[in-house]
Amino acid sequence: MAELLTRYAEFDPRRAVLYLAHNLHVMNLPDRSPPAAGAWLRRMLGEKYQSVGVFSYDGAARAWDPDLAIGVIP
Repeated sequence: MAELLTRYAEFDPRRAVLYLAHNLHVMNLPDRSPPAAGAWLRRMLGEKYQSVGVFSYDGAARAWDPDLAIGVIP
């Protein structure tokens, strides 16, 4: 995923690329095994890579299950 995103960004370096994913994917923890995409992006892009985590106090998330039926995660 990280390699695909950096290739996409190379098409026009003047533009920004927005990568939306779960916090566990965008985080920059290089010691995690395997490293999250955020760690790979930081390694490839350096300070150009910035991650933003989004949290909520209450609510639910919508997700697709393996049968492609939508569900709610409390």
